[in-house]
Amino acid sequence: MEKMIPHKKLQKKKQKEIAAKKRGSWGDINPITRKKPNSKAYNRKKAGRWNEKSNQDLPFKNLYKISLIHFALRKALISIS
Repeated sequence: MEKMIPHKKLQKKKQKEIAAKKRGSWGDINPITRKKPNSKAYNRKKAGRWNEKSNQDLPFKNLYKISLIHFALRKALISIS
């Protein structure tokens, strides 16, 4: 029969073996902590997506259309007078 040796007095290797036996397996569960990204924080990937369908260029298109209409109306008024 083996003598009872306190855990603190065991060799480091033996302590690790005992600790490994006590620990269970996580199985299919991934223990990594996940958190939702902050929606208010600046996101470089999102900021880099500039394309033609972007809402940023709409005011310029509208201004261009308005200026064409304004020019056409002005030309029509001049030709009437």
